[in-house]
Amino acid sequence: MNEQVVMVQGSPRAASVSSALAEEVGQVLKARRAHIMRVRLAELTYRGCIACMACKTSHEHCVVKDDLTEVLEAVRKAGILVLSSPVYFGDVTAQTKGFIDRMFSFLTPDFYESPVKSRLGTGRTLVFVQTQGQPEEGAFADIFPRYKFFFEWLGYSRCYLVRACGIETTADTPAYRAACEQARRVAAQLGE
Repeated sequence: MNEQVVMVQGSPRAASVSSALAEEVGQVLKARRAHIMRVRLAELTYRGCIACMACKTSHEHCVVKDDLTEVLEAVRKAGILVLSSPVYFGDVTAQTKGFIDRMFSFLTPDFYESPVKSRLGTGRTLVFVQTQGQPEEGAFADIFPRYKFFFEWLGYSRCYLVRACGIETTADTPAYRAACEQARRVAAQLGE
């Protein structure tokens, strides 16, 4: 495989279900010789997008200098992004949303009208890991489709979802084991 992978974990908790499922994806990719950069957003100091529009007028990258600068550059170079987040108040965490908002810098200045919307090119892969304590699968089912729309603009033509509902810990339960298996199955599809 020899692929560059950036794994961005958006949970504020180090031992979260979303991070553990992302690691399941990472283990499969690592076994296939992928090079993985792990990022825990909760350990970084950064801001969300400040709408300065420099990335659309005078630069081809985000001009905000903080701990996300290096992460965004790694994402630019990687073919696979594994993005994990638990659901907080009906959406991804604030940490995850701030990261996604900064990816606005990857869009071309004329992205509204242009058929080529992204500076990243095409053919990228996104694995979106979404976990929620709420067991009802209909709850928060709108999160992935909303973000998939924008990631497709960014050049992620292959978008996969790993979703676990009603799991709040990594305790060895049938539900958690099934979620881990789902993560491994999705990872096994990458590069096929």
